[in-house]
Amino acid sequence: MKKMSVPETTVLYRRYIEQMAAGGSPVLRTEGLGITFGGLKAVQDFNIEVYPGELLGIIGPNGAGKTTVFNLLTGVYRPSEGAIYIGDRLMNGSPPHRFVEMGIARTFQNIRLFSSMTVLENVMVAIRDHSYSLVSALLGLPQCARGEGELRRRAMELLEIFDLGDKWDTVAGSLPYGRQRMLEIARALATGMKVLLLDEPAAGMNPVETQELLSYIGRISREFRVAILLIEHDMSLVMNVCRRIQVINFGETIALGLPEEIACNKQVIRAYLGGDLAGGE
Repeated sequence: MKKMSVPETTVLYRRYIEQMAAGGSPVLRTEGLGITFGGLKAVQDFNIEVYPGELLGIIGPNGAGKTTVFNLLTGVYRPSEGAIYIGDRLMNGSPPHRFVEMGIARTFQNIRLFSSMTVLENVMVAIRDHSYSLVSALLGLPQCARGEGELRRRAMELLEIFDLGDKWDTVAGSLPYGRQRMLEIARALATGMKVLLLDEPAAGMNPVETQELLSYIGRISREFRVAILLIEHDMSLVMNVCRRIQVINFGETIALGLPEEIACNKQVIRAYLGGDLAGGE
């Protein structure tokens, strides 16, 4: 495969980055990030800077390396090369729980809730710096009334944001699919994260649920100043909610731009529709 050059960016895109940088340092950044599996470079020279409150889409054909990037950014995979920084802290080699402690939260393509626990319990166990542990929740052990009361209040506030307040005592696994996805995002938000990674959050949703999801994602970004990285195959969702987009193929970045620029980028179109840049699983 021919080595791809560093993608060019427009004046508008560079101006956008300058505006974001003027508001503060990136909460997450990588330098030359890459990983090799059995001699195959799954991701190479991946560079990103994510700022507070930003919505960044990462898109590409199936097998392009998007989920692998997320696994690197959450400590599931250790990079073969390059560096990951959360703020000023180098995270290379840190276990996944350290990434969570530093403010990285993630959802998955397949919903991963504590399905036998209630909606409220799912959120309570995710809140950081508290005494309500997962083990205690599962075993039904008594908690400090004052501490548990505060956790419950904070959890209910999050549930209300996602219109789940009236479902607080419902078993999570019995919720409709779309509501389960909202609960998963609420639980991620409960960790007090700085960066939220959403891996195909609209998968399996109907158009109404997808539109509702889009609204919630925008609200999280605005009100909580949480940086959001979004992997999604629903291009209308990506184009409507993301402020800039990074496109990868064969593990390499092939385009960076604003949504309207990416939509008409010939290299991106070839990657999706076929030709010398098209990737596969």
